[in-house]
Amino acid sequence: MATEHSLLSLDVDEWRLGPEEERLGTQRPVVLRCSDRDQLTENGENGENGEYGKYAEHGGQGGRGEHGERGGAGGRRESGAVGAQSAAALNGDYRLDIDEERRARWRWLHAHPVTAAVLDCDDGLRKPVPPVEELRGLSHGTVPVLCRLDTHGREGDAEGLARLVRGGFGVALWRRRHGLPEAVCGEFHRGTLDQIAGPIGAHRLPEAVRDLRFKLRSGRPETFWAHGIALLYDDPHQPLPGTGDLLEAP
Repeated sequence: MATEHSLLSLDVDEWRLGPEEERLGTQRPVVLRCSDRDQLTENGENGENGEYGKYAEHGGQGGRGEHGERGGAGGRRESGAVGAQSAAALNGDYRLDIDEERRARWRWLHAHPVTAAVLDCDDGLRKPVPPVEELRGLSHGTVPVLCRLDTHGREGDAEGLARLVRGGFGVALWRRRHGLPEAVCGEFHRGTLDQIAGPIGAHRLPEAVRDLRFKLRSGRPETFWAHGIALLYDDPHQPLPGTGDLLEAP
């Protein structure tokens, strides 16, 4: 299912194709893709063009000195079309860098063991998802896990998902809390670390998540921690079909 980052918390796996049908998430692997990934990368974390836009606005290494020559950090700000071209060039370089990093992460995750890392929870206490530059410093074998996502509450939770996308991650896990008690937090951490991470690459994750959903619906008590689990599985080598088409829920 492809959707904008602000709707990635939709419970698509709970949808039914008919009143008598089983939930989609137990019938087949249901994963999520981000349809506005490119726009998020272009806009950056701090508004249009992100840090790179601000860098271009203040001249950076592309400014001109007092006498019009190309200057260093002390050059004054460019204006008009020249300044706009510099901002676009810097943003383009950043976009290419992130896109290549995204592809490199995907390749690594599908050829090496996976490591799960809980990013928004520390001993049961909520903490913010790290900034993009810190996320980019995580190893290529890392699958980010969000434990504290509140799909009906905190406005910053959509931004947390957006940071993962901006950081170059095509695979990530989270859970929709839906008012679950805090005690379930530790079980979710252990479940993702023990059952999701492992010696096999990320290609097994869609089926592993489907299997967890099936066991949960079958009443298996050892899988209660997986209630509301969701998987971002967004292959950067496979462009989305039908870009711009409207999607309707069944």
